[in-house]
Amino acid sequence: MTNSQFLPKDSEKFADKIFKSPPPEFLSGDQKSFFTQLIQDNPPGYESQIKELKNLYSGDLGNVNPFAPEQLNKLSDSKFNDFLRRSNNYADKNTPKLDSLSDTSGTEIVLPDGESSNFFEKVESKTKNYFNKVNKVNDFTTNMPGELTKLTNSIGGASSSFVGQISNALQDSLVKFIDGGMSKLAASIFSANPIASIALGKVKSFQSSLIEPVGKLFSGMECLTSKVTQALGGVISDMLTGMTKNMINAPTCAVQQFIGALTNKIGDAISDSVTPALAPILSILGPIGAKFDVKSAVLGGIDFMKKSGDLFKCAPPAKQTSSKKYVIDGGPKKDKTQKESQGLLDQALNAASSASSAVDKIKQGLDSGVPQQISEFEKEYGQWSIFGSQVDEATDQGIGGGNCYTGNNFSCGPATIDFFGGTGEGASGRVILGSFITKFDKDDLFGTLSKTAGIMGVEITNPGEGYAEPPLVSFNDSCNQGYGAYAKAIIDEKVTSPTYGQVIKVVILSEGENYPTDGLDEVEAFISDIIIEDPGSGYEDGIISDDIVPIIRNGRVEAIEIKEQIPYTSLPELFVESETGRGAVIRPIMSTKREDRRTDPTQAGAFKVIQCVGTFPVSEVSPQTEQESVVRGSTTATATTTSTSEATEDIETTTQSEATTEESTTTQQTTTQTQTQTSTPVQQQQSTPTPTPPAQQQQSTPPPTPPSTPPSGGGGYGY
Repeated sequence: MTNSQFLPKDSEKFADKIFKSPPPEFLSGDQKSFFTQLIQDNPPGYESQIKELKNLYSGDLGNVNPFAPEQLNKLSDSKFNDFLRRSNNYADKNTPKLDSLSDTSGTEIVLPDGESSNFFEKVESKTKNYFNKVNKVNDFTTNMPGELTKLTNSIGGASSSFVGQISNALQDSLVKFIDGGMSKLAASIFSANPIASIALGKVKSFQSSLIEPVGKLFSGMECLTSKVTQALGGVISDMLTGMTKNMINAPTCAVQQFIGALTNKIGDAISDSVTPALAPILSILGPIGAKFDVKSAVLGGIDFMKKSGDLFKCAPPAKQTSSKKYVIDGGPKKDKTQKESQGLLDQALNAASSASSAVDKIKQGLDSGVPQQISEFEKEYGQWSIFGSQVDEATDQGIGGGNCYTGNNFSCGPATIDFFGGTGEGASGRVILGSFITKFDKDDLFGTLSKTAGIMGVEITNPGEGYAEPPLVSFNDSCNQGYGAYAKAIIDEKVTSPTYGQVIKVVILSEGENYPTDGLDEVEAFISDIIIEDPGSGYEDGIISDDIVPIIRNGRVEAIEIKEQIPYTSLPELFVESETGRGAVIRPIMSTKREDRRTDPTQAGAFKVIQCVGTFPVSEVSPQTEQESVVRGSTTATATTTSTSEATEDIETTTQSEATTEESTTTQQTTTQTQTQTSTPVQQQQSTPTPTPPAQQQQSTPPPTPPSTPPSGGGGYGY
């Protein structure tokens, strides 16, 4: 046994001490690729590391040399941008990091909407923020007691409205119970007494006897919300302390368990306050066997959540254009739908009822005939996995299915995209990762290497339907490590289009960085479309790149000529270089699929021209065009895609004369995003073209969404 067996496999950091991973006998594929790239890039400040690598692994790396200046000059724009990005990454690793003066970045907040308390969303966001802060590996300055106190106070404040909703619903249920009990008692009295006057007198007597206890009951409940909320301070603190000992993250299922346990204690507090005042009423209604279990009503017998807040309104929801959930430095995030919030709260309440019943049975020794072992904490709050309970059949209480993992997330999964708002639904997509960066520790090159990326595009997997305006877009990952990616969705606003009201494109405004790749390999993407957001002004000429050429008319960038679909590994910046003009904003739309029209590398000329029409004479348009829709700014405009005069396989000649050749083409292209039908108008051999009238398309209207039926309620009482 060697001493190396006792060395840490990966780099471990504790305060200022660093334990370096030993050099492996053989390099892995990822290590060989990264070290080769490092030597070729030859960044300043890495001389000693490169020398060590070449000495240790001469067979793999001995013949690798840095890029010569002429090699860098020959790199394509895309490859050179990759080189610059790697150089910045090396510089970052070579520069000491200073702790941020603010810890608010990444904090999730729930904005008020003026209609509902958003109790579940508030607790979930506040709890996640707490665990994100207290579990930072290198943060030795976090004031744990202070953070726990702040979270306790924050959840306590949010729970006030929650308790108020319970109290109001309980009052409604008690009114219904007393009214029903009195009606049943009256019926019983009249059936037992054939003389109506005698029966009526007894009924009045019972009614009179109910006046005082009913009045005391409801007058005492006027301050119930404040009393219970004040008593929750210590309860919430105890529960959060138990969670901190047993969790390092807060998934939704853990928040459900927390709310379930909290509701259990709320039920206890309300029952302790209301039951004594209810006893005289139950005594009066005793002849009919009336019973009312306050805690049962709170936990499972009352549909109290369905009568309050925006979650349970019968009217259609208001037009949604944004979200109540916002992440500082991350923008708006998709919040939960009404149906999702309702389901999560229902599960929490059912779990609270189950936990309460289980503890009662254990206390009474009903499970095995003898009292079972149970901690004082479990007697108070029930058995839950988030508090460290080990009883398999009880710890999750039906939440999470036994898979509510509250430990460290070893796999973040790939980045995802959410569409929300815009009145529509159903849109989804798959992100295209680009700008891959290898994460490493300069002081421990043989430690774990990982890759992160930016987001250079989105491929639509489901366009959705019913969008009256573009939905908002957010990018996410389960580890919350990615940041800075922003995008906007484009919908088809043409009423006669078969894709009307659907998401047809996503424009990436910023790639962002540090998004997990989850082991995905770097892919090549191609420019499938271009959005001219602003044509600029004052241009006499201009250059973008060898494959992308601006077409300038009247000082504006009126069209973009795509000469060839070349591969990119990052989002290309389409900037018009010119000594005269300024202001043009051009956005590429990326796709992992190369269009079939240019599979022959020997073809010359333009692959596609995207052109804004209406600002120049029609006679200036190229002789052969295809009609398609593009978005310019915030409005939908007509655009023209211009092909070369070369004949291709997807063009079918239908008629020809001495002066004019008319070609008509109907090409149906199916991609992962949308299905587009295009046609070419008249190709003229004369100097003045004759436009072809557009074909009529059948209007497509999305079907109306049927109204949802609210579920029926229950009760915690019986006769």
